[in-house]
Amino acid sequence: AALFKNVESAKSMQYEKGDVLYCSAFSGRLNTILTDSPVERRVYNVEFHPCTDSGNRDYPVVKIGNQWWMAGNLAWLPEVTPSATGSETTSCYYVYGYNGTNVAEAKASPAYAAYGSLYNWTAAMGGISGSPGHQRGIRGACPAGWHVPTAGEWDELSAFLGGANTAGGAMKATGTLLWESPNTEASNSSGFTALPGGARLNDKSFLGARLTGN
Repeated sequence: AALFKNVESAKSMQYEKGDVLYCSAFSGRLNTILTDSPVERRVYNVEFHPCTDSGNRDYPVVKIGNQWWMAGNLAWLPEVTPSATGSETTSCYYVYGYNGTNVAEAKASPAYAAYGSLYNWTAAMGGISGSPGHQRGIRGACPAGWHVPTAGEWDELSAFLGGANTAGGAMKATGTLLWESPNTEASNSSGFTALPGGARLNDKSFLGARLTGN
């Protein structure tokens, strides 16, 4: 048996031509993001795709052009590596600003809640050291059914959003709560909601939260 929402509801809002509507649709644990700039009455058909990591955490998804993308920073954290430890052959999992090894403590940090986890290349590739995953599209640390984007997929995304000069703004979360002020170029018209989780550098320090994302 299936239950369907069949009662029409309405909510008034001020909407100007060119504004972007951002809708978050749910079906159980599944969450799909829709964005549009309608100029007339429109009916939307919502497609849902599971996106659950190995820790049973769900992520929203969004369709941009003909591609489906995760619309949230990956937060899978099977273990946590202190910033003083780095490796080119062993998987390392970091939480921005955290220097211990306790996963529960790391997950309780504001940086983890806002931006998720940071991974070295081996961890991102699922333990495959030196793999050219950005060319092959392997799963790596991604949820089942998803993969690390290839260079060609990134190029397709950028082209659909108008090219390198405009794609960034179309993908960035708006406002200055999680991005450094003024963030004026951000529109998030794609629904991707990119967040600047920063990075762990080779000198063992963390840098770039609220400014850059990888």
